[in-house]
Formats: sequence, structure tokens, C-alpha cells
Amino acid sequence: MPKDRRHAAILFSDIVGYTKVMGADEDKAFEILSKNREIHTQLTQKYDGRLIKEIGDGLLLSFDLASDAVYCAIEIQKKCKKQNIPLKIGIHQGELVVDENDVFGNAVNIASRLEADADQGCINISGVVYGDIKNRSDIQTKFVKEKRFKNVDEPVKVYQILQEDESAKISLEKPIAHKNFKLISFTLLGIVIIIGGIIVLWKFLTNEGNTDLEKSIAVLPLEYLSENPNKEYLANGVMDAITGHLSTIEGLRVMSRASVEQYRETLKTSEQICKELDVSYLIEGSFLMVENQVRLMIQLIVGKDNSHIFFKEYNRDYSDILKVQSELAQTIAKEIGVAISPDVKERIESILTNNQEAYEYFLQAKDYQFKGGESNLNRAINLFKKAIELDPEFAIAYAWLGGAIHNLKRPSDYLKDSYGDTLLYYVNKSIEIDPKLEDGYILKGWYYQEKANYDESIILFQRALELNPNSSIALYFLAQSYRNKRQSKLALINIDKARKIIIGSPEYKRVLYIKGLIYMDVYDYERAKNTFLEIVNYDSIRGFVSLSWLSITNGEWEDLKYYVDQHCKIDSSQCKGTLWEYMGYVGEFDKAVETFERNSSLANDFFYNAQHRLGYIYYKAGKKEKAMEYFDKQIDYCKESIRLQRPYADGSAQYDLAGVYAFLGEKEKAYKIIHAVVDQLNNGLLWYIQHDPLFENLWNDQEFKDIIKQQQAKYAKVRTELDQLRKEGVLQD
Repeated sequence: MPKDRRHAAILFSDIVGYTKVMGADEDKAFEILSKNREIHTQLTQKYDGRLIKEIGDGLLLSFDLASDAVYCAIEIQKKCKKQNIPLKIGIHQGELVVDENDVFGNAVNIASRLEADADQGCINISGVVYGDIKNRSDIQTKFVKEKRFKNVDEPVKVYQILQEDESAKISLEKPIAHKNFKLISFTLLGIVIIIGGIIVLWKFLTNEGNTDLEKSIAVLPLEYLSENPNKEYLANGVMDAITGHLSTIEGLRVMSRASVEQYRETLKTSEQICKELDVSYLIEGSFLMVENQVRLMIQLIVGKDNSHIFFKEYNRDYSDILKVQSELAQTIAKEIGVAISPDVKERIESILTNNQEAYEYFLQAKDYQFKGGESNLNRAINLFKKAIELDPEFAIAYAWLGGAIHNLKRPSDYLKDSYGDTLLYYVNKSIEIDPKLEDGYILKGWYYQEKANYDESIILFQRALELNPNSSIALYFLAQSYRNKRQSKLALINIDKARKIIIGSPEYKRVLYIKGLIYMDVYDYERAKNTFLEIVNYDSIRGFVSLSWLSITNGEWEDLKYYVDQHCKIDSSQCKGTLWEYMGYVGEFDKAVETFERNSSLANDFFYNAQHRLGYIYYKAGKKEKAMEYFDKQIDYCKESIRLQRPYADGSAQYDLAGVYAFLGEKEKAYKIIHAVVDQLNNGLLWYIQHDPLFENLWNDQEFKDIIKQQQAKYAKVRTELDQLRKEGVLQD
């Protein structure tokens, strides 16, 4: 049958935890599979769909209409829940390539990503599908997030279908205004809200107030009401500025922009959002721009009872918007009882640039950099440069330009002597113009961290936190520098502070990952495992990869197999990079070599800091000449990283170099390196060294056993100190 192309809606469903059930009770697993198949077959016919194929315990269906796919999914979930079948579903629509009994294309790829990202019992749909069903009164949805999926060029807007037990929970509150309202309608609405705000404010002033509430706040994305969709970055700029101004105030915990992005276009109530973010107050509002006139409407809300402390409306020329942002931040701080020092007040009132066009370029560039990816970084760099051309004294634009260029060139410049020079040049320029620019100190601290000068980086991150106590980036990097200095207590304290500021954001998983690694550093296996398991809720692939590494360090090969299987089930192409290494650990050397050589993309994406693992596998497979090529490459890479003092040379490069020498029988060289860096090793490497096959030649040596014994005693003491900090409430698990 020849290939043809068609447009269709793709539904991908999968049974949650099926592999685990199969391992425990095969009969039960097959019964679940049979019931699930029967439900899908019956309902696919009912809604004029087509069952394309089964993929393990997953099913791939196609429909001519997106609405049919959604109705079918709702009914499938309903029946599966009655049968206690834990299912999750993803739906996308687009062009397909049909070849005999199979289909290919972006629609299939995105549908599978949406399914993998869904929670148990849920249905995730893409923004394309949402566009087709949003006006159907019997289908209710909520916006979840905008996410970048692997092998998908553009970010995908993710919506969740609200089923019977969820739709009843939808708030009946309407947004401040609808995007299609004209200016006159908006004004009338403003009058109504002002009157209501006065009443609420009077009630607030006549009762005990909110003095008992923790001083914590989140600034939600402003509803963008203007008709020009290409100017939404202006509304985002206002949100960022208010967040930034509030963040500089001592004693006020302010959630990061990344944390609040999940609530763009949300139907959740203020009370729900405050509970999820663990904050007392919310700022919400809208942004309308007609020609050069801006109407900004802002409400300050108490989350616990949805009461409104104030409502503010600003009608200004856009050129005055920077002053408005400063005024708003100060008003909010006053209303919730947070004092602003003269120094902070001066910084809040300072203007980034007097050139409106330069400021707009800067906001556009930030939006592109926030999205990430090579093409967006290139766009951001060009826009930052335009902003600087228009205002050569635009300090923050220099800092962000340096960061964007470094992010873009980081992989290719890693082993060059000039690595990071461009970043340092631009951040020095930014600090020279504005000595109180927190972004400049963060990025300069990052430069020194990349150069393994952790003492200098700590000083710079601490300076940034003096200027902005709520900088999650500064806290994250500071924790990393303390960790690299093996100061685990300070690392945990700062990563915990960062965690509280970015709850629910895409970056939350990175904070959890660092926290898990710190626990590995001090050999706290259970806490490390629990932290990595939490990552699975936010990024299942990263979570399973982290758990795989934990299993390797502890020599738990059955657990490793389970986590690798879960990874491959979610993304069979990406997991091949883990699969060949796993085969090496369990002794399947020929299969490992075959897997590696059969997938040319692995060689293209292969990082030099894993060459020795490949060398070990080839050596054990009897291909010793090829193995030595990889070992030699690893030795050269380790030595060059150490010479240039790259981040990899924080003990990891030395460990890998010692591993190669130990495997090749050069024990003296291996021990010399181990003794020199034994107090630097992190990531649980001294845990791993007891199971790492590269070090097998050392395991029975008394010298090796003494090293392990000394380190175990050292970290037992550290764990005791951490337990005391937990009792004192300084640390939280």
C-alpha cells in the first residue's frame, strides 16, 4: 500500500504502572490489558475512529474530528475508572503519513508526549485541539502550561479536559475583562470593580486585617487585552517589573515568574493558587494598550478568603509605564505591611532606560530567552544588541546579552582557553554602568563557577542576594557553589530557599535534582531516592534517569533495569543513550556494542566524559583495540578539563581518570589521584566507586578499604549535623 498524507486527530492512551503490575501478577496484568482493549475497541467504533495499533499496553487511535477524539477519550476514562484501570491520554491533531497499518508524523509524536506528561486518570490535549473544542459547552478544560517537548520545534500549549469529578470544581469567577472588550466596555467594568473594591477595602480596614499572614506574594500573568498579539511581551514586561521590584524588599517572599506561568489563562480560584504556591497574597490584573495609551488594572488579593485589599487602575501613556511599575510595587508593600528601606526605594524608583524603543527590544529579547532553544537565543542576542545600540548605557541589557551568548556557545567553546570571556566582558560592562545590578553579579558569579573558582562565585552570588533576597537563580547557583566546595549544609539551606520561590515551575525539577545530588554526596540514600521520585511528577524522563544513576551508584541492578524500562517506555529513542550503558553494567557487552553501533545518533551526541564507559564495554566484548581508542580519548579529555579548570574538573574528571588507570592495571596512578581529590568527590562517587567495574582491581586492597572507611565516618558525622538542623527547623525534607 503506497504512503499517503491526511489530517487527523491522534489519541494515545497508556496504562499507568502496567510494567510493575506485570512483574507482580501476570494474570491480573493480562486481565487489565484485555478489559482496556475491549473498552477502546467499542468506543472507537462508536465515535467513528480507527484503532491503528497497540504499543505495549498503549493504544494509538485516529479520528477525523478532534471533537470525536475528545468525546471518545472522556468516555474511555469514565469506563476505565469504573474498571479500576489507571489510564492517561494525550490528544493532538495534524498531518499524518499513513503507511499500511502504521502512521508517522508530528501529530503522533506530540500526542505521545502529551500522554506521557499527563497525570493518572487525566486527558491532556494540545492547543490545536483546544481551538476546535473550546466553544463546546459540554466539554470543559483548563490551561495547564506551555511546554517544550523533545523533537518538537515549537512549544506546545497543554490543556486538560475536566471530567465529571473535576468540572464541578471550576470557579464561576470571570476574569477581570475579556480580550475582545472595547475600551468603553472596559471602563464600565473598571467602575464596577472600583466600587466593589471600595466596599471590600472598607470591610478590610474595619476588621483585624491580615497582620498575622506570612509576607509572601505571587504576581500572576496579566491578562493581555490588546488586539495585537505580537505585543504581549509588553504585558509580560510589566509583570516581570512588579515581581522584580517586590523581590528586592527584605522580609517579603516573592514567587518567581517561572512559578506563576502555569496560571496563565487558569480557571483556578485565588484560594487554590495561594495554597499551591504556599503564599498569602496574589496580584492579578490586566493590560490593555490602544495606540500608545495603556490601561493597567491591578488587584491585591488575600488568598485564604479571596478578599480584595485594593484595586488600582492606571491610564497612562506607555512612556510612563516604568514609573507606574515602581509606584505599584511600593503601594503593594505598604498595604501588606512590609517596610522598604531607603536604599531599596531608590533602586525601585530607578529607571532601566529612558529609551522606550530600547526597552521594548529588551522585553522582546527576554521573552525569547525565556523560551529557550538555539533559534530563540539567536533572536534574543540580536534584540539585546539593538537595545544597546539605542541606549549604550542600558546596563541590564549588557548582562543579559552576555548570558545569552554564553548559553549559545557553551557546548562548542567548553575546551577553549577563551571559554566564558564574552560573558565576563559583558557583565563587567553592566556592573560598571550600574554597580547595584543584581543580574550582573549573578552572571559574573556564574562565570567564576564555570571556572571552578567557587570562593569568588559565592561572594558574587551573596552580593546579588543582598540586592534581591528573592533571586531563585542566585540561590540555585549559590547552592551549587557550596556543593562544589563540599559544604553540604549551606548547599541544602540555599537550595531549600530556592525551592520555596519556584514551586510548580519548570525549573523546580532542577532544584530537586541538585537537592537529590547533595543527599547522594552525604550518602543519604533514602532522601536522595525520595527526592528523585518527586522529580518524576514534573519530568518523568529526568526523574527516571536520576533514579537510574542512583541505582548504579548503589549497585542495585534490578532497580536500574526497572528505571531504564520506564525511561524507554516514555521515549524509546532518547533512552538508547542509557540502554547501552545499562547493558554494560549487567554484563551484556555484545548487545551494548550492537545497540551503540546500530544507532548512529548516539555517536553524534556522545559526550567525551563517557568515553571510558564505552571503552570498558568494548574491552569486555573482546574489541580491545577499539576500547583503547576510547580510553585514550577519555584520558586526554580529563587532563584538558583539569588544565583548564572546567566544571567537570571538580573531582569528576579526576575520578574518571583514576577509573581508567585502575582498569588498565596502573594502580599507583589511580591511588595518587584518588588520595589527591578524595575530599572533592561528589555525586556519590565514593559510594559508586565500590560498585564501579572500572575500579574492580582495587576493591580487595587494604588501601582502598581504608579510604572508604574514612569517608564513611566523615559523612556519617555530616548526616548527624543535618539531622540537627532539621530538628531546629532550618532544613525541611
